Amino acid sequence: MIYGELLYQEELYDRDPLQGSRIISIPIDFEIGMGAFIAATISATTPIGTRVIVEYSPDNQTTWNRLWPGEFYYTVFDTTAAGSKLLYIRLRLETTDRNLSPEIDRLTVIVEQIATAYRLAYEVFYDAGLSPEEYWIDPELLEFYIPFAWLRRGSHAAGLKQVIKFILGNCYCDRQNVIRLEGPGYPVNINPVATLTTADYREKKPINQKISPANEVTVYANPLVPTEQYEEVYRNNAVTSIKAGEMIELTAYFTTFYTQNPVVNCTATLEGTPAGVEIISQTYYAWGGKIIVSSTVNAQFTLVINGYPLKVKGRLTEVFSGPETILMNTDGILYGEYLYGERTYEHQSPTHTGAVIGYTLPSYQLIQTREIARKIAGILLNKFPEAANKLELKYRGNPALTVDDAIALAGLRQPGLKNYTIKTHELVFNGALQGQIEIKQLILELLPET
Repeated sequence: MIYGELLYQEELYDRDPLQGSRIISIPIDFEIGMGAFIAATISATTPIGTRVIVEYSPDNQTTWNRLWPGEFYYTVFDTTAAGSKLLYIRLRLETTDRNLSPEIDRLTVIVEQIATAYRLAYEVFYDAGLSPEEYWIDPELLEFYIPFAWLRRGSHAAGLKQVIKFILGNCYCDRQNVIRLEGPGYPVNINPVATLTTADYREKKPINQKISPANEVTVYANPLVPTEQYEEVYRNNAVTSIKAGEMIELTAYFTTFYTQNPVVNCTATLEGTPAGVEIISQTYYAWGGKIIVSSTVNAQFTLVINGYPLKVKGRLTEVFSGPETILMNTDGILYGEYLYGERTYEHQSPTHTGAVIGYTLPSYQLIQTREIARKIAGILLNKFPEAANKLELKYRGNPALTVDDAIALAGLRQPGLKNYTIKTHELVFNGALQGQIEIKQLILELLPET
């Protein structure tokens, strides 16, 4: 094959580049519910017509993803159980000239572990004393990473609510007494397990009858950054007394100003203490810390804690528009500029194919990156059509039905059946069995025909 030769000043033949590859496996120890950011830097000699491609696979070489030098990529490993996971790195060397080849001097792979919504939910269940058989967490929660993961102080139920609010998921206890925490993309059973006719119920009413589904969603991301200066975040106003041979535990709540966000890299000190008084351990939470102090002498001291408070820096805004709205791209348009005394460009207003119904998600402490804000905006946009199709139904009651079951419902006035999924279910027995459920129409039926 003539490659790169000229005849009549034209290249007669081309050929595919020659290539070779090498795969490297790197074991990484993960705790439960952790994700990872992966980056690679490479030092190589690449003559013209050659190149080096770096790829990675977190799923035993089932899929490969490109690693551009210096860029960090979030990667989901199966960390529903702790242990060592293999990260595969593939180096591909290509050349279009058989006499030339790239040469690699050095490859550095950086792996930074990061907490996820799965990890937060696991921490809540673990702290509540539940065994793994008593709860189930959807692996989809591994996709929601959080640079600074923390929950506001409260009950375990309140902690789960914070996670659910973050991921826009669902949580309930099934009939096997297992607490299930499902992600927003958890697959819905579309095959009805029961049919309710007008003989089973007498009343149904829309829950959100007047709601108009939003077709434009705004979500804010609040990146948290530690302050540059070490600050005093707690000081005990009262002097603490301790006896010789005594060990005491002190609970310190950060000063009110610092409870909006956590404080990191905290250190406790004791002021006014003689020799023989020391801190045995210090454990910190988002709201404060627990300090254990022991002493060999009778003494008094003042507990002080210093640290680096996290503060929001550079709030980000993500706006997603649905199919009913077309927004013009105004990037690069000169607006208000003049050339020879005339306005050269005019501002282009958005063009709408329908009425814009906007919704802004209130700021939330767990949404800290643009990528997660974009993900949540997309989820919200897909969920809004469901809001106008929720019903409250009182019926004769059926203990065999449970949350997430699909049912076929006959209309009171219109013939035919429509499929719904159960979102809440309440049974009451007062001489007779009665039930009340909230149902939503299956999204598959709401999608337009193509």
